[in-house]
Amino acid sequence: MSSKVSYNLDNIREILNADKFNVSKSLRFILLGLVIIGIVAFFMILNHGDAKRAWAVFQVNSIYWTVMSAAGTCFTAVFYITNAEWSRPVRRIFESYSNFFLISPLLFVIMYFFGADHVFSWIHEPVGTKGKDFWLSKDFLYLRDLLALSLIIVISRKAVKLTLKRHLLVARS
Repeated sequence: MSSKVSYNLDNIREILNADKFNVSKSLRFILLGLVIIGIVAFFMILNHGDAKRAWAVFQVNSIYWTVMSAAGTCFTAVFYITNAEWSRPVRRIFESYSNFFLISPLLFVIMYFFGADHVFSWIHEPVGTKGKDFWLSKDFLYLRDLLALSLIIVISRKAVKLTLKRHLLVARS
């Protein structure tokens, strides 16, 4: 038995030549309005004395969407590794999750400079154990997180690039 995967070139060319998915102007307006409402709500909570809660929500949302991006690209890698031809209708949706990684580092930096002091009470208080002081210091904590985030971003973007490259190479032949 041959393990070579056969491709239907007509299907791949049809997918590559398909029209872009367009969002209507009214839906864009609604989505932009929701983003603005979220930003205004964040600053209202921040300015009315509940900074700890505002930054905790910011952190949870940043982590949630970063993990969702990583999960989407993991599914992309699984589709690629297993030659899952059935996944064509949804594959590009999972690949698009990796686009959040374009703003994820920005959210990380905002949290480091402005929110970490509000979320992590142990940054200003002594931990008690000598070994934990360095491990839980703000700079070392964020350095570890930055390295992990960078690794996740590089691997995820590479996985998406490989899946797109595979189909573009097949379409050219």
